[in-house]
Amino acid sequence: MSNPDEEEEPLSRAATATEDLYHLRDTYFPPNPNDRISKLQHESDLVLKLLDSIPPEQRKSLMQRATFEYLRGKVLDVFPDYRKDAEDHLSKAVKLNPSLADAWLCLGNCIWKKGDLSAAKNCLSLALNKGPNKRFFVNYQCLKEKCLKVQRIRQNLSMKAFNMPRKQSLWMSRMGTLGEKDERMKSNPDLYFNNATVNKYLENYHRALSGFEAAALKDPGLNAAEEVQKIVNLLDKVDNLLRGHVRAKRMASWASSLTAVNLKSSYKRVTIDLLSEGLNRALAVEGKVLFFVKSESVAPLYYLLCDPNQTCFVLSIYGVRNDVIKEGDQLTLLDPNFHDVDLYWKEKLLLPSSRNSVALNECTKTERPFNSKMENEFAKAFSESYAMNGGEGPHSYAVNSNIQRTGIEAAKSLIQGAISNRFDPKTISANPIRIADLGCSTGPNTFIAIQCIVEAIELQYHSHGLALPEFQVFFNDQLSNDFNTHFKMIPSNRKYFAAGVPGSFYGRLFPKESLHVIHSSASLNWISKVPKEITDRTCAAWNKGRIHCTHAPKEVVDAYKNQYQKDMETFLHARAQELVGDGLMALQIAAAHDLTSDSDMYSGKNFELLGTCLVDMANEGKVNEEKVDSFNLPIFFSPIKDLMKILESNEDFSIEQLETIDTNTLSNPVDVHKYVSLHRAALEGLIENHFGDEIIDELFDRYTKKVMEFRDIMDIQKLKLVGLFVLLRRKSQHE
Repeated sequence: MSNPDEEEEPLSRAATATEDLYHLRDTYFPPNPNDRISKLQHESDLVLKLLDSIPPEQRKSLMQRATFEYLRGKVLDVFPDYRKDAEDHLSKAVKLNPSLADAWLCLGNCIWKKGDLSAAKNCLSLALNKGPNKRFFVNYQCLKEKCLKVQRIRQNLSMKAFNMPRKQSLWMSRMGTLGEKDERMKSNPDLYFNNATVNKYLENYHRALSGFEAAALKDPGLNAAEEVQKIVNLLDKVDNLLRGHVRAKRMASWASSLTAVNLKSSYKRVTIDLLSEGLNRALAVEGKVLFFVKSESVAPLYYLLCDPNQTCFVLSIYGVRNDVIKEGDQLTLLDPNFHDVDLYWKEKLLLPSSRNSVALNECTKTERPFNSKMENEFAKAFSESYAMNGGEGPHSYAVNSNIQRTGIEAAKSLIQGAISNRFDPKTISANPIRIADLGCSTGPNTFIAIQCIVEAIELQYHSHGLALPEFQVFFNDQLSNDFNTHFKMIPSNRKYFAAGVPGSFYGRLFPKESLHVIHSSASLNWISKVPKEITDRTCAAWNKGRIHCTHAPKEVVDAYKNQYQKDMETFLHARAQELVGDGLMALQIAAAHDLTSDSDMYSGKNFELLGTCLVDMANEGKVNEEKVDSFNLPIFFSPIKDLMKILESNEDFSIEQLETIDTNTLSNPVDVHKYVSLHRAALEGLIENHFGDEIIDELFDRYTKKVMEFRDIMDIQKLKLVGLFVLLRRKSQHE
């Protein structure tokens, strides 16, 4: 007599193979979508052969036949398109065993592809009746969203803001929670895309942006990247309107033309500034439509309005055509649902509520005045972010910044001499003395520089017989910098109070005339952003096949040079606002020899070599070629003569000292792996943000092999770079 367990073993093996097939479907997304289909076809054929190999006597019972039909239908349904043979097998399975919940779930998915949403919903409901299932929650929520969208279109909903029902909110929450806990779901790009789509319509823009970006990284074939750009474009457009693209006279004219509307006695007429967060029952806001905000989204629609106090706000509406409301119309908003949004994306402040309080649900507001100079300078502090690797791991900046450290050590005597000769405690009579280190990153380097500055100032006070002041030190770096690790490593015996100041130094970071000494080392070669023209296919400066300006055409080099000049001018202007008169700024900058061709700098050979690794991976189909062509490093080494022109043309500072740092003191990395780790610590975040984390290990493994082949690249003495120490003094008002 045969053993029942042995009879079930072939079906169990087939079930395992089917699960492996679906795991492949959910995790395998090559750059070419056709490769994915081919792979699925090959693997599904193997599973079908395994099913066909099961002897008829081992699929005689009702349960065995149901399982066999279910597995066959599920294998056939692995493809994105609807397959009738898959539906036929799954229908047989649920007829043979109506309690087979997984078969109902799979049948619902199959019918969904056919477009029969009602039948699909019934199948998924029957699956739910058989017991809860993680995959069911995801699929059922996505189907409900699809049905809801169709229902909105058919019913042409009345003009009011959409509020998600509590039951639907719970579904959404449950889907998100299960998705976070289930490893299989974490790798499903459709889950991220659908979740992001829901959040987009609910105007949860940060969640939507994060979801679409995750979907794009997991499946480049989706149009998720385009969805990210659509949202960013929309928010930029809204923010620009709120920043003052309305003339004051026109605003006053529109506001004065508002007429009082008869309201029910239960409603109180108010202006935007009197609204509270959330639903404002029994309140009414009157506004004049200034602009229709055009976007690529079908819903909601956005309009810029102003109230009687000339306060601008954004109104979002669902369920109306875009020709119903026109510019110049007067609207009365009853029971407005108000939200104040403060949205960051990629370290960029898209909608700053501290300056422009924006709500993108039904009513929004902005505070006046517009076009504030301080506002514009503040906004620049949130440009693109390029932080070094945090933590204390093997690829962290804290562990892999010895070259930068030896540069700081080499400049210590220059800093001490500069303080001794130029810092007069009688002229700068302040307590506390405020010092800022710009581009501090993480690790001990910044603490070495600060200790040197503090001790040099203390010597000055001792030499003048003055009581020592207190010191306050501000450590600045990008918003994404690992400040937690930074302050965990701060010396316990320090002689100063410490604070972190996040933000780009290509904008204002501190109040006017609040600092006495500014220091920055190995940071000013990072430009604020990659020049737009080098990623434009139609432009002569398109930097195809390269990630830097090394060996690039003159147009590319000029684009980098122009961006560097703009950034340096912005940097100097911001620091001039923040330093007191006679305040000092000590900068350590790497510059190119004037006799070296801009596009032939040996200093860029390392970047050029890294770029060839990406090109190789693109040629092998491991990286999207367009991704490589659109990736460029925001790093530039200015020729000394160009840097001097920038410094000399600035009217706010005088050049007190300019010397070269002795590069003989700089030590080379001990081995290839440390050299590669140095680059990984600086560039990994930037690369991961553009390509995703899947390529990082392989990319730097390839880079390691190429560095082994070209070992001269590690010789710092061969770099055609000059380490400059520049001491600038803020001119006093009478100069």
